[in-house]
Amino acid sequence: MGRTAALQARRQTDATPGNPDNTEYESLQPGLRVSSNYLLDGPGDFYSFTCGVLIKSDVTGVEFMTVASHSSPVETGVGVFHPFPSTGRQIGQLVPEAGRMDISLVELRNGETFHNTTFENEITPTAIHLKQLRSPRKCKAGDTVYLDSPDTGCIEGSLGRPAYQRTPSDNPLETKHHWVRVQWYYMGQDDGRNLREEICGSAILVTEEAKAPPPGPRTRQIRGSQVIKAWVCLVTWYVI
Repeated sequence: MGRTAALQARRQTDATPGNPDNTEYESLQPGLRVSSNYLLDGPGDFYSFTCGVLIKSDVTGVEFMTVASHSSPVETGVGVFHPFPSTGRQIGQLVPEAGRMDISLVELRNGETFHNTTFENEITPTAIHLKQLRSPRKCKAGDTVYLDSPDTGCIEGSLGRPAYQRTPSDNPLETKHHWVRVQWYYMGQDDGRNLREEICGSAILVTEEAKAPPPGPRTRQIRGSQVIKAWVCLVTWYVI
C-alpha cells in the first residue's frame, strides 16, 4: 500500500459499506482512516476510527487534529497511526480529552500536513474548504448534513431536534450532575443500518446552497461550508 502524493481531490478508493478506503495518504484531510496502537493484552489488535478536522487554539496558536476519545482507550498508549500501525505511519500522539464531549486532540508530528478540505464525490462534486466550528444554536431541525467516512463514503442526513443528556459526575469538587446538549442526525434507513463504529470521529458538514439555478438530483450546488461540532458517530455533545 503506497503513499499517495499531495492533497487528493478524490478518494483513491470509492468507499462503500463493505469496501472501506484504507489508503495511506501523503497529506491528511477530514475523513481518513486512523488507528490506535496495538493493545497490550491483544497482540495484533488495535482500534480503527476516523479523523475529524484540524483546529487551532485561539490562545496559543497550536493546531490539533480531532478524534473520538472512546476509540483510543488508555491501554493502547498515545500513538495515532494512519491508516494502521502495521501498514502505515505514526502521525501524532494524543493529548488529554477535551472536556466531556468525547473529543480527543492529536498533536501531529513534524512533517505531517493537514488540509481542512473535503473529498470530491457525487453528492458534493466540488471539494469544500471547511471554515469553522458551527454553534448548535445556529442549527435548525431539518437541515441537510453530510458525513464522509472511509467506511461509507459521503452520505446525507437530516438534522434532528436538540435534546439534553444528563451525565453523572464522580468528582466531589463538581456539581452532582451535568447537562450537555446533544444533537441527533438521521442518515436514512439503508445507510443507518450499515453504519460501522469505525466512523466515530467523522466531522458532520453543513453547507450553504446557491439560490439559483436550482440544483438537480444529486448535484447540490455548494457555495460555502461550516463544520458542526460532531465527532462521535451520529451524536454531537455540547457543553452548556
